Amino acid sequence: MSAAASSILSPVIDLALARLPVRHGVEVSDLRETESPERSGSQALALVPVASTTPTSELGATTLRLVEHSMETIQALHERVDTISAQARDLIRLTHRERVEQQAELDRARAEASAWRRQAMELEIRMREAQLRVREAEMARREADQAALDARQRARSAEGEVQDLEAYLRKISDYLQANLGGAPGRPARDA
Repeated sequence: MSAAASSILSPVIDLALARLPVRHGVEVSDLRETESPERSGSQALALVPVASTTPTSELGATTLRLVEHSMETIQALHERVDTISAQARDLIRLTHRERVEQQAELDRARAEASAWRRQAMELEIRMREAQLRVREAEMARREADQAALDARQRARSAEGEVQDLEAYLRKISDYLQANLGGAPGRPARDA
């Protein structure tokens, strides 16, 4: 047998035989490589069992076992894919629900913040109005104080004028009494 043919076919067959359990009482060690008769300068590799099992039936059994194993693996993979898909769908639903809940919570927080801002603006407006009323009251108090001061000054001025008039009238009265004191019918006043 040529070295090239042996190196190509032997690992494939050895791998297939090593992975599969042996059926029909044939051991892997019972299979051996033999060379086929020469044909036009080339050699062929053949598995010849020591027992009565033919290479074709053993290869068919091996192929069947490989197919069965492949089908079981594919079925297991399908089940795993279904499980992973279900978990992914659950996770997507959960994530969506959490996102909706977070969005609702965010909306509530924004609404509360907006309400607080509105209340703060209203309070600020009321505070400014109160400050304006305080300023107006302060101005009114100052005006009242000024008016009271003006009234007191006018009262003092009027009192001074009254005192001046009284003094002037006393002088006139004294003058008249002094000059007209000797007139008939009027008694003279003592000075």
